[in-house]
Amino acid sequence: MYSADGNIDVILAATRNGLSKDSANPQDWNDKQPTLPVDQQVTYYRSIVVAGPSAKGRELAQKVNSGQTLTWEDLNSAKWGVQGATSSAGTVFPSVWMYQNHNRFVSDLAQAAPSGGYGNSLAGLAAGTYDVVSLYADARRDYVTQWSSSGDGGYNRSNSIWEETDVIIVTPGIFNDTIAISNKTVSPQLASDLQDAFIELAQTEAGLAIFAVYSHAGYARVTDADYESARIAQDIILGN
Repeated sequence: MYSADGNIDVILAATRNGLSKDSANPQDWNDKQPTLPVDQQVTYYRSIVVAGPSAKGRELAQKVNSGQTLTWEDLNSAKWGVQGATSSAGTVFPSVWMYQNHNRFVSDLAQAAPSGGYGNSLAGLAAGTYDVVSLYADARRDYVTQWSSSGDGGYNRSNSIWEETDVIIVTPGIFNDTIAISNKTVSPQLASDLQDAFIELAQTEAGLAIFAVYSHAGYARVTDADYESARIAQDIILGN
């Protein structure tokens, strides 16, 4: 949005710990092993669409894991648990993926309903209320205990969440917070110096303490081209 008039340039994105799985190919996520944090810093996170233990969920997972491409008819035949219209991981970036692959959006799905939160999405997936749900990339890790617990608040599944669910869609990266500059008042040299300064500050204990208010773990150089999927997302938010 800010780049539209050509006066503002992005120079940095905040970083966070990456994950042990980051492939754009959903098959690579389906080894039945946990998705874990790693020390490598990344400038984005992904949204994933996860198929559950229902018959339709298993049908879609089997198709993806056999190397086949999901058609729009495949997606439209499933019961979806999604988040609110402006949720990046829960609705917007799954819509970006659908637009790029099928020229459709989450709002075009015949059986998509807001679940009211990621926990509710996974509870519905476990119960068969939903065949597939849209999540942030490490959401399953946050609900491991609930999935196989029979106690209060548990989802009462007999096997682990990693055994009973499969990723069927991986979206483009959702970029973290940015630092941007006015190219009318900031020279290229000052922009470069600012990049160096923020990166170096975040590598110190005192600097990290300052940026902790934003939950930033570091900074990395980025360019305008890194935000093309965000432009598609912005169009979706504004009404397709």
